[in-house]
Amino acid sequence: MTRTAGEVLEATAARLAPDPDANPLLPLIGSGAAEVGTLAVLALEQRLVIAADLRSFRHLAERSAVEEPAAVPFFEMLAEGEAVAAGRHRNRRSGRGGGAGGVGHRAEQRENGRTHSVDLCRATKHSPRTPPFRVEA
Repeated sequence: MTRTAGEVLEATAARLAPDPDANPLLPLIGSGAAEVGTLAVLALEQRLVIAADLRSFRHLAERSAVEEPAAVPFFEMLAEGEAVAAGRHRNRRSGRGGGAGGVGHRAEQRENGRTHSVDLCRATKHSPRTPPFRVEA
């Protein structure tokens, strides 16, 4: 029996989909039970990833100009997206963006029946360094 393109696409997407239980941090974030320090480290590391990706995409755009000119717009588009993300992060840290009232990266943590709101950018400056994705039972 020959499968249709839609069936092949559906089967491939299902096979490549990430296992929902593969990252134990995601359910903790979804339920609001993740530690604020862990979220702060995750936000800080994301900032570093954005900067690295921006440099990589700009480098690939420059290199492609000689070897594969048709690929240049693609890498420039990716670099532009990373530049937008980096700008949003800077604006949130400085209080110039991030939504109503200039609030930046914020998280809520529930503890003893009370909800605490924390500015993650400030928390990264004062929290001890804990590895990301570390889940304590």
